[in-house]
Amino acid sequence: MAKASTYSTAEERIVIDLNTCVVVQERIQAGRVGWIWPLIMAFIRFPLALLGAVLTFLFFTLQGNPHAFALSFVTSTFYFTFVNLISLALLIWLARREGLRLRDLMGFKHNRFGKDALLGLLWVLVLYIPFTIGVLLVPFLFYGGDAFNHYAQVFSVADTGFSLPLWFALWAAFVFPTLNAPIEEMHYRGYAQIRLSALSNKTWVGILVPTVGFALQHVVFAPTVVGAIVYLVSFFCWGMGAALIYQRQKRLPSLVIAHFITNLFFGLVPLASIFWH
Repeated sequence: MAKASTYSTAEERIVIDLNTCVVVQERIQAGRVGWIWPLIMAFIRFPLALLGAVLTFLFFTLQGNPHAFALSFVTSTFYFTFVNLISLALLIWLARREGLRLRDLMGFKHNRFGKDALLGLLWVLVLYIPFTIGVLLVPFLFYGGDAFNHYAQVFSVADTGFSLPLWFALWAAFVFPTLNAPIEEMHYRGYAQIRLSALSNKTWVGILVPTVGFALQHVVFAPTVVGAIVYLVSFFCWGMGAALIYQRQKRLPSLVIAHFITNLFFGLVPLASIFWH
């Protein structure tokens, strides 16, 4: 297992994290990191999510359910778990190729957990500002001043008459956020962003390319064409903000916390609907 690079000066010993552009460039020069896998990782979750949606649609169709299309959205957090497990397996494999651990991609430090938690709460608010602007403004491009009357049409699916089982609601509320938040952040920011920045020697490449992949992935959750465009713009804004924060912090824990809180909020909706009824 590789250890952090160290440099000694007359005054102090400076420890450099393994997952920075400078150290990654050393592995690039040694031929241990190339363009192929960082580019694949920037976009692979989109086709995996799309495949999950198609297979779910076919599953309900073969059961003769007339609401198969809508159900493929209602149950998306379940098939997305398999996307996360594939992503996690790839991250473990790619990290080991470089002599790293997942914690090296994360940058977790026990003594900074309190600060990371507070920053995570702050980032939820900060990232929601551009995200919400995208959600509110993009429909105006299609519907003009009548946009507010079309929001339900843009973001909701038809009533399926399908009652979510309790196990699925609990899965969506707790299992999905716990897996999705750290895996997505390590995937797009911790792995792809740093390596594309180091390979291109351009920070903006590392920020922009994975952000596009992050935005495309969330299009799968949209039930309408307009909704897909709204999600593309809104999640691009969220991903860009998260990438800029990571570029500055060089660590992921506070972003993981912000991501977890967001996923938890949406994951609790199915659970709340069961007890509400």
